[in-house]
Amino acid sequence: MQNSQADIELARGFVKRLEEAEAIYRRLLALTRTQSEALRGGISPELLELARAKEAEMARLGELEPRLAPARTVWPGLRERVTAELRAEVQGVVARVEEVLRELLSLEESEGRTLAAKRDETLAQIRRIDSARRIRGAYSRPAGGPSLLDQRE
Repeated sequence: MQNSQADIELARGFVKRLEEAEAIYRRLLALTRTQSEALRGGISPELLELARAKEAEMARLGELEPRLAPARTVWPGLRERVTAELRAEVQGVVARVEEVLRELLSLEESEGRTLAAKRDETLAQIRRIDSARRIRGAYSRPAGGPSLLDQRE
């Protein structure tokens, strides 16, 4: 195994960018947890601010991706040319990133289901109110006239 300085620098850069991605994902996870708490309290201005903060973190990920992509591409070949210690460091960071991503995706999916359930509940309430209004309208008296039940055909 040959450890050239260029390979080591490339692997160290990969670790650095992976750690940046991990930090972003951890901030997104924290924002999503805060969002969950805010959603339990109902719609609030805080949710809009959380959405903006999450959007900013996603933009940071978008900026990081072009710097991370080349290292991902060369890592399979580079892996054999760096020390076992450096290889373990990269694998450790990758494992942490994967763990945070799994947790983030799980929480986002859960939030999606919660929001869908709230949406469905709200739609059902709207339908019940509309139905009650129609029933009330069918039995109420038009202004100045007999009720619909009192009218003869």
